[in-house]
Amino acid sequence: MYKALVRMLSAVGNKEELSISLMVELNWLVVGNLWKLDDFYIDAKQKGQEIGNFKISNNLVQRSRNGKVLERLEPLSSPDNVHENMEKLVAEVKKSSATEIERVAFLDMSFGSTNPLWTETKGPEGSL
Repeated sequence: MYKALVRMLSAVGNKEELSISLMVELNWLVVGNLWKLDDFYIDAKQKGQEIGNFKISNNLVQRSRNGKVLERLEPLSSPDNVHENMEKLVAEVKKSSATEIERVAFLDMSFGSTNPLWTETKGPEGSL
C-alpha cells in the first residue's frame, strides 16, 4: 500500500494524466505483496492470472453484513470488456469539470463494490 501511495503522490507531483496503465500499476502495487503469498488469490492463479494484467476470469461482488450475505452482484466488467470499460472511465474523468476531490470520489465509487449503479471489478481481486 505504501508503494502505491508514494507512486500516486509522485504521479500527482509530476502532473501525470490519469491513464489505464497508471491505474493498473497502482492496483498491482497495492495487491502485489499479497499476490506473492501462496495462499492468496489461489483461484485466479490457477486460472492463469498474471500480475500486472486485467482479470482473465469473471468474479462476483458479494455484499455481507455480520457474516450474512446480503446480495451478490455481477460486475459490469468481464474479461471481454474490461479494457473498453477502463477507457470509458478514464475518458469520463478527463472530460469532467468537477473538482479533483469530486473526480477522485467518482473513481472510488466506480471501483468500489458498494455502488450498485457502477459495480466494476477489473482485477482478479475484484478492485481493478
